[in-house]
Amino acid sequence: MSSKLHGLVWEGCAFTGMILSRVAVMARLADYSNDEGVSWPAIETIRRQIGARSESTVKSAIAELAKEGWLTKEERKVGGVM
Repeated sequence: MSSKLHGLVWEGCAFTGMILSRVAVMARLADYSNDEGVSWPAIETIRRQIGARSESTVKSAIAELAKEGWLTKEERKVGGVM
């Protein structure tokens, strides 16, 4: 976890009046991120950990966060060889 990013989530996102589900998703992404801000947790993992009822809640939060400029999304190749 990047403590720098984690602190920015609570001070930045929460301060703006962002709805709680988006703050929770950002906090979980920060917990999984490295110092460069790269984070790859599974949608189901985030859903379970924030207590969301469906994966669509997490997907919607991520889409809105990206739209608002809080994060950028990069699709990764599933099952690829590294």
